[in-house]
Amino acid sequence: MSRYGMNKLFREMIIDEGKRAEFARDAARYATAYDLTDEERQAVLAGDYVTMYRLGAHPFLLAYWVGRAFPGKAALHNQDYAKAVAPYGRPDFRT
Repeated sequence: MSRYGMNKLFREMIIDEGKRAEFARDAARYATAYDLTDEERQAVLAGDYVTMYRLGAHPFLLAYWVGRAFPGKAALHNQDYAKAVAPYGRPDFRT
């Protein structure tokens, strides 16, 4: 698992409008710059926050990133996020 790669992608897109625009233009190409497993890459491209959470994405970065990268999913995400990720428990933040 490359949890660091996912979190780095989230952080950079959250703070950099240019990176968000690059992701919007060609998400698959953009994601190749990060050390992601195939499962992580597929989840990132689909905006599948449940899978990313299960794989160890930082919940605060993930929550903010979904709203930035997938504005149409933001309302759904805000309403259902906690319920959807609850079966996976709280993340382990040890490094």
